[in-house]
Amino acid sequence: MKYPFPISVIIHKLDETSDPIAHFIQLGNLFEVTLRFLASLTLGSLFHIREKRNIDVPEKVLTGLVKPSLGHWCQVLHSIPKCLGEAGNVPIPEILSLTIPNEQPLELTRSFHEIQIFLGKKNEGVPKKFSLAAFFDLLVAFRNKTKAHGAIQNNLSS
Repeated sequence: MKYPFPISVIIHKLDETSDPIAHFIQLGNLFEVTLRFLASLTLGSLFHIREKRNIDVPEKVLTGLVKPSLGHWCQVLHSIPKCLGEAGNVPIPEILSLTIPNEQPLELTRSFHEIQIFLGKKNEGVPKKFSLAAFFDLLVAFRNKTKAHGAIQNNLSS
């Protein structure tokens, strides 16, 4: 299977590593690159359509593009596809499916549940239907707890 360049680079690195920690880091990188790639395609579609007609997009989504966080990229995937769908004639129609709740494959549902448990949300239960954008939100929370915002500490005092 052929993947877009930024994603294929990470998949190649993932395939080359056998160290469990390096593998975990590359899986996180794969998620982050995939999220940013999909959000970039979404923004490209927005700007393409906006050349022809005005589309109302929440201002905070667009102003956050100055220095976007990973959570902001998720916000792009939540709000812009809806705006694109209302405008019709989306250049990449698959983008619209990112926010539509669907029954997901068993593996994805299990992953959703395991991440909830890890995050201390085991009582919330997995929704019967959820969107990929909702799954991305959960992955951002997982990433923030395990990898970002000081989650990995190193005692430098000797």
